[in-house]
Amino acid sequence: MKKSTIAVIDTETASLCGDVFDFGLVITNKKGEVLATYEAVVEEVFNDLAKMKKAFYFNKVDSFYRPNIRCGRMAVKPWSVVCKEVNKLFKEWNVQTIAAYNLAFDNRVIIQTGKAHGGFMAINKVEKLDLWRVSCETLLQQKTYKKLAVIVTGK
Repeated sequence: MKKSTIAVIDTETASLCGDVFDFGLVITNKKGEVLATYEAVVEEVFNDLAKMKKAFYFNKVDSFYRPNIRCGRMAVKPWSVVCKEVNKLFKEWNVQTIAAYNLAFDNRVIIQTGKAHGGFMAINKVEKLDLWRVSCETLLQQKTYKKLAVIVTGK
């Protein structure tokens, strides 16, 4: 079995209630070495103009997303497929920890998107690390801060 790894995730949403339209992750070991990456544009939300018009990044649909989709740098997939592929990566790389800058938000919108569009992402079966909470603590004053910074950033 592979050593435990960390998946750092990020979502972009069309609302505060779910509606994930862009999901990405980086899987890293505890040394900060990148082992795998994943990104997908969520078909059900991205193709719903009424929802996307409410997205904070709606202005990037034509300037960023569509050009990257056209040239194959990004893929549009159903949410259920995104969940299956992410769960497979979690299992393949023995992901033991999920981290995100605002993990409570990402966790909530992932669950809500799953309820709306089907699919289950196994994010509640692992340890969680909220990078926002950690960064707001007094870690800068602790000796262990440099070690954590290396793990999170890989530098």
